Amino acid sequence: MVQKWLPKITVVTVVYNGATEIENTINSVLGQDYSNIEYIIVDGGSTDGTLEIIKRYESNISQWVSEPDKGIYDAMNKGIQMATGDVINFMNAGDRFASSVILSQVAVLLKPDSLKILYGDHQVLYPDGQVKVRRAKTLDKRIPRKMPCCHQSMFVPVAEAKSSPFDLTYIMAADFFQFLSIRNSGVGIINTANNISIVSSGGVSDTTRKTVWLEYKRAYRVFSGNSSHLYYGYNMAIEYCKVKIKNLVRHGH
Repeated sequence: MVQKWLPKITVVTVVYNGATEIENTINSVLGQDYSNIEYIIVDGGSTDGTLEIIKRYESNISQWVSEPDKGIYDAMNKGIQMATGDVINFMNAGDRFASSVILSQVAVLLKPDSLKILYGDHQVLYPDGQVKVRRAKTLDKRIPRKMPCCHQSMFVPVAEAKSSPFDLTYIMAADFFQFLSIRNSGVGIINTANNISIVSSGGVSDTTRKTVWLEYKRAYRVFSGNSSHLYYGYNMAIEYCKVKIKNLVRHGH
């Protein structure tokens, strides 16, 4: 009887002073019903009790490190360097898998002779307990102008991630640039149509939104040769208006 191939799935959690969040994320990973998981935690030198929580679970953690870094993408690159799996996913502190069978569902779609990028939907959890589903974008032959999903809902071949690590010149959109780099290399992409992750909502300032869209524009131009001013200018204007309206409602004006 031929033994079924069980791909090694690397999950990386990046954390810094996340004592109130890290345990739920750890349990989400360790609670998967899939056996061949490599779990890596990259801590940025936490001082709030995060390390004590990590140490409670270290017998079930493949590798972990705690040291200063240059930001989240630098920490994620450390995870890539440590990874020995077939595909890699980033499930950072505060986020979690949508259910205990996600990695089993992903493993079925992986083929040893043709590893692809797999991605899917995610849910956003708001402070008031409200949950909204965000559908992953479908892709055609055109170069996408933004990420088709959040990085928590994406699995990338480890070899490709090592060849195209996160570019630290991007502050907010290094994941988009990496995605375009790997896609441009000819790696196949599959939308699993599964709800893969649950992520916590977070406030984003006008300045940050502007940075994201400017970096998307910059990354897109590298691979298309077209800066697409109208598309990115339109989205920046929409984001600006959204924030202004929210501020007016919040202050009763």
